[in-house]
Amino acid sequence: LAFEGCELTCGATIITSPTDTTGLAGSEIKLTCDVTGDPFPTITWTDPKNLTINGDTGRIKQTGDHGSVLDITEARLTDSGLYTCTATNSKSSDTAQAHIIVQDQPQKCPSGRKSDSGFTPCTNCEIGTYQPETGQSSCIACPTGQTTDTEGATSQSQCHDENTPCAAGTFSQSGLQPCEVCNTGTYQDGTGQKTCKQCKANTYQDHTGSKDCTACPQGQTTNGKTGSKSKNDCK
Repeated sequence: LAFEGCELTCGATIITSPTDTTGLAGSEIKLTCDVTGDPFPTITWTDPKNLTINGDTGRIKQTGDHGSVLDITEARLTDSGLYTCTATNSKSSDTAQAHIIVQDQPQKCPSGRKSDSGFTPCTNCEIGTYQPETGQSSCIACPTGQTTDTEGATSQSQCHDENTPCAAGTFSQSGLQPCEVCNTGTYQDGTGQKTCKQCKANTYQDHTGSKDCTACPQGQTTNGKTGSKSKNDCK
């Protein structure tokens, strides 16, 4: 507002300077530059390329009282830079500047991960939990008495009974569920095992998930070979 009795002294003065502002791409970003003087100053905004921003329409425009607000809608990364507000009347001018930083929109957390906001940076779901959806702030606990083998589970199907040993014909790194079946040429006759055993000489196994191996036909051998996967190995 103009000051009374200040005909010789009321030059253009910025009383509220714009402040450095950070926003996300696609959002609205505003800078405010309140001024005073007598006569009341003209407010001019210039962009990082020192081009004057004119008018109250368009994606980047002046709004507010006497154009005191610089309004950027649907902000772009290229809008980042130093903006200048200049107040001018017949007695003087005043200038203030502020930086605008436009950042990329954060990415949603993928399934199996979470964060407080649901956006990056994210952390894995803890052991015993899972999350099939993206952009989540928490993970879902496995049913009572069940857990997962690793962090970052994405499905309830990865939950299994706690401390349940692998059955015969299967194995896992821990000896506990979930387990994998033994490959052809191997077997496992015990439970809770971490590996499978190779078929001994003169035996073979052409099926997966086996508890034992099959002996070669009478009079045939594997010539000392172990881990045979087919009856054809018997000669």
